[in-house]
Amino acid sequence: MYTQRWTGKEVGLLMEFLNSGKSIEFIASHFQTSPQNIRMVMSRKNLRVRENKSGAPSNLQRKKSVDLATRIRMLKGEEVLITENKFLFTDEQIKSWLEPRGYITFAKEVLGVILQDYQIEIIEKVLNSKRTCIVAGRGVGKSFTIAIICLYIAVTRSNQRILIISPAQRQSDLLYNQILKFIGSNDELFNSVSKSNAEVCNFTNNSEIFPLPATTFIRGFQRVDFIFCDESAYFMNPDDTFASIEPMLSIKNDKGEYGTLVAVGSPAGKSGILWNCFNNPLYAKMQIPSNMNQYVSTEWIEAQRVSMPPAFFESEIMAQFSESIDNLFSYELIKKISQEYDYIDFPEQD
Repeated sequence: MYTQRWTGKEVGLLMEFLNSGKSIEFIASHFQTSPQNIRMVMSRKNLRVRENKSGAPSNLQRKKSVDLATRIRMLKGEEVLITENKFLFTDEQIKSWLEPRGYITFAKEVLGVILQDYQIEIIEKVLNSKRTCIVAGRGVGKSFTIAIICLYIAVTRSNQRILIISPAQRQSDLLYNQILKFIGSNDELFNSVSKSNAEVCNFTNNSEIFPLPATTFIRGFQRVDFIFCDESAYFMNPDDTFASIEPMLSIKNDKGEYGTLVAVGSPAGKSGILWNCFNNPLYAKMQIPSNMNQYVSTEWIEAQRVSMPPAFFESEIMAQFSESIDNLFSYELIKKISQEYDYIDFPEQD
């Protein structure tokens, strides 16, 4: 499997293959990697298949004329319907994705993911609430689930502006790369992207996804539809970041709807954005311990219970807010060494 960083020479060779009309499968075979990885590199470098020497469009070009996002717009009546002979997905399949809970079949048929019950509940809360707080233990796959939600929204809805904000740019890029991996999973989905680079992924239906760091420099975005604050418990300047975020969601979109804010992460004591959102009555809330993920073994959970300090196990694995992380002495310890006595408001001998 080809895993090293792509050099300028290799990117040049990739461009030569694309310009000569070579198939994705041929290119993947040459570089000893998968077609999905080739599509990811093409998306990152903003590369597209050009006409071959004979002047006839390649198979990828023919498919690109009606990509997945455009077909959804057609079926929703937002664009003129074009009849094509062959598609990877039928009209009936696409229509099912637009129904309530259609994200379940979208994830299965387009992304190859069978959603677990808690992931379905997460997506349900995000799509039906303007403010959502998801508190999750390690290994739950919260970023993986966010990637699915972002892609589902971007492909099935037009003109969506989606921001992914993490404590550092590297963390936002990791989640963004998961989205690009999904995009590379099939041609119709891949062709729904009109442009992508390290800063933004633009779709043919005018939706866009931005990965950003949690700094005050993110100011300037307007009419934002969705903001996902990943690992929000670890934002360095949470007050400043939220002061920058909230105005972005205040302007209604073309459907007259305000933007949606989602705070996600593992708890880090009873303070910070995640704690504040969890205690805010405006937020839909969900706590997901690590053992809710069927792929996390009981043995691993027990190993963490033994190896981790109790306060960190409670926080990192059980998704519980712990006072012990913030305080020198835990509430339980103070309670254990305390005793009740009668109050005396005058001097007493001895």
